[in-house]
Amino acid sequence: SVYREGEEEELMVFLRALLLTNSDIEKGDDSETDNAVTVTKSRLLAGSAVSLENECRAWRVLAAAAEAALQQKETTLQEDADALAALDEELQLATPSDARANASLYMCILFRMGRKELLLECMRRTRFYAQ
Repeated sequence: SVYREGEEEELMVFLRALLLTNSDIEKGDDSETDNAVTVTKSRLLAGSAVSLENECRAWRVLAAAAEAALQQKETTLQEDADALAALDEELQLATPSDARANASLYMCILFRMGRKELLLECMRRTRFYAQ
């Protein structure tokens, strides 16, 4: 499995079902429509891929969601890195009371960068799986 069990698995089941097409259902093991639907339903409930095309569509949706979340951020990862470097210089020259205040800002920027790095990694992986 590419992801942990739990919420990620439930999200993939939801996306597979949401993006299901008639073509995906017709790729069931039997030509009878009722049986093809049953096979598709069983695959969905088992957390298995329905078809290669359906799986790729689900991964592309995840990649697009990560990209959209990243684009909504007010700053880029590079801008955060630059702000962190500038703040690091200020911390070296700051008084103890100023250093405490700036240390909180420093940690906030680190946290913000970590979230962006996670989104970038998510985009990289989901684009790979969608191919």
